[in-house]
Amino acid sequence: MNKNEFHNLIEGIEEGINKLYVEVNAIDDVELLLDLGDEFADKPEYGVRFYDRVIAVDPTNLRAVLSAGACYLLAGNDLDAYYMLRRAREIDPTHEDVKRLAASVLSPTSRLPRDI
Repeated sequence: MNKNEFHNLIEGIEEGINKLYVEVNAIDDVELLLDLGDEFADKPEYGVRFYDRVIAVDPTNLRAVLSAGACYLLAGNDLDAYYMLRRAREIDPTHEDVKRLAASVLSPTSRLPRDI
């Protein structure tokens, strides 16, 4: 494969991803979105898109908020994970998964605020 073919391949992939995001934003079926997010959770840059759409449809969906936070954490995006954790704490501060995410986000080496 030459350099030009490689660039064309990358452009095709980016177009496909952009189309996927447009399609995801048209879906209102929360269970379908959660299932798709779970399926792609090991690829946080994709999984989080599905969870974000659930949150747009149902802002108090704890499963989506926690899952988005976990995706952000997996991707190394501690700040967005922190904001999802704050949101999860507002929804249900006593939930065990909220406590587990807090322990991950607010590790002793974290420079994030401790106001959760």
